[in-house]
Amino acid sequence: MKRYLIIIVFISTYVSAQKSSIEGHIEYIESYNPGTKEKHTLFFNSKGSMYEQEIDKSRKGETINENEDGTFAISYSYHLETPEYVSFDLKSNVSYFRKVLGMELLTVKDSVEQIQWELLKETKNIGTFLCQKAKGAYRGRTYVVWFTNDIPVPFGPWKLSGLSGLILEVSETSGAYSIIATSIKLGEGGQEFENKIKTLNLKDVISLEDYKEILEEEHQATISYINSRLPQGSSLPMPTEEAVRQARQNALEIFESTKN
Repeated sequence: MKRYLIIIVFISTYVSAQKSSIEGHIEYIESYNPGTKEKHTLFFNSKGSMYEQEIDKSRKGETINENEDGTFAISYSYHLETPEYVSFDLKSNVSYFRKVLGMELLTVKDSVEQIQWELLKETKNIGTFLCQKAKGAYRGRTYVVWFTNDIPVPFGPWKLSGLSGLILEVSETSGAYSIIATSIKLGEGGQEFENKIKTLNLKDVISLEDYKEILEEEHQATISYINSRLPQGSSLPMPTEEAVRQARQNALEIFESTKN
């Protein structure tokens, strides 16, 4: 899998603040193999965090590509009117995330899983922040991250958290996914976090188990859709069940099948 090199320009703002009142506004770029990039922003204060997608209105269309091994990959590009997000509340230890599956926007109450991080000796600077390396597994994938105790909060991008400092860089070990901070601003972002939490629409929240079932149905529907769009006389070079299994393994979060 390809890996991506991102040239970073940091904008760092320092404030004198107690650890209990630290707040921040961190911009990240997520990279997905093969070549998709998205901007996200993490807002946080001492109460929790909100990791929110930046809406890109230029994204639209659909592409089906044949891989070198004869398999097919389908990608959708569209823009959302409502961004995806992951929120985390420290006091209640509850997380919610909003995700698009197919054309349906879902809000899910997630279980907060404690990642067993292995702290490594390597250090490096990201911008002006001294960072330490750590490694941990989360929902079927292994991540190498760089975090800084200069920003002593347990948050990070997406669902990665639980270290003694803020996570600024992430690499999934197969190369499928990476995240890097491009702007770090401290002393702001806390009120934005509060405002976003207050306006969350949690009326139609579903459980993680319900989400897994919908995700499995989406895998099945995607394979059926690819079959329907292939040139006449073509077919997937594997049984549908095997194609669905591969689709499940290619997802960012790898869950066991909910089907018996």
